[in-house]
Amino acid sequence: MKISDVECMESRLGNPVADGGLRMASSMMAALENGGLASVVCNYLKPRAFSPWGNECLRIFGTEGMLEAVDGGTRTRLILHDKDLGELDIREPSIPYHDLFFDEILGHGEFPISLEDELHPTRMLIRAKAKARLIY
Repeated sequence: MKISDVECMESRLGNPVADGGLRMASSMMAALENGGLASVVCNYLKPRAFSPWGNECLRIFGTEGMLEAVDGGTRTRLILHDKDLGELDIREPSIPYHDLFFDEILGHGEFPISLEDELHPTRMLIRAKAKARLIY
């Protein structure tokens, strides 16, 4: 499902460099083509005891279910219709992205998604950043 519109808010609150430009937190809301909503939080604004990395969060909501991934994908949840399927099983190794890419270039296979679909998330992030509202 593709994103049809995206908004973004950012904050420099908590930046350890007084005049630093690093955004410590960013929140994005997206409208999906089918009317669903998605939210993304990239958060480095946290207490020191939390972890050396942020608390990233991805949630996608729709009429048929919800998908959630937090803490760099270490915690996930999938709900379909009236069933909570719990954590996603990601133990099976996946084919590395670069292997798929190079296989197509070398004529050993087709990349599993179109170039348009592959670049769509990047385009949406660029649009979100261009429209981002800095609140602090």
